[in-house]
Amino acid sequence: MVKVTLPSRKSIYRLWGQADYPLVDLLSMENDSTIPTVGQRIQILHPFDQKKRAYITPRKVEELLKLYWDQGVVSEEFHSLNQIREYAISQVKQMRPDHLRSLNPTPYKVSITEDLHRTLYKLWKAEVPIEDLS
Repeated sequence: MVKVTLPSRKSIYRLWGQADYPLVDLLSMENDSTIPTVGQRIQILHPFDQKKRAYITPRKVEELLKLYWDQGVVSEEFHSLNQIREYAISQVKQMRPDHLRSLNPTPYKVSITEDLHRTLYKLWKAEVPIEDLS
């Protein structure tokens, strides 16, 4: 198996559905042409299975990744450990109950944008050797 590291900075968005629960976390490249917007339908793709894809029209979009340190410059004040703990607890409480059950929980979905999908598969095609079946 070959490990592929995706180049460029990323953005991560949590997309919320009509039932007021997070539906999926969406990973994109910083310069991606697809930026999720409330009320705008977008296509999301499974990172490793080309057949798994869906459309989503988010009711709420939450940006999850913040840049705190950029080339030696602190752009925002760091949070205390207690603040980080409280934030993590609040995020877990917002999940659907079927994601949190101890027996057979529903996996939470993480998807990628079309631009990131194209980049990922272009890198795989370049790095993964083609077998010779002779």
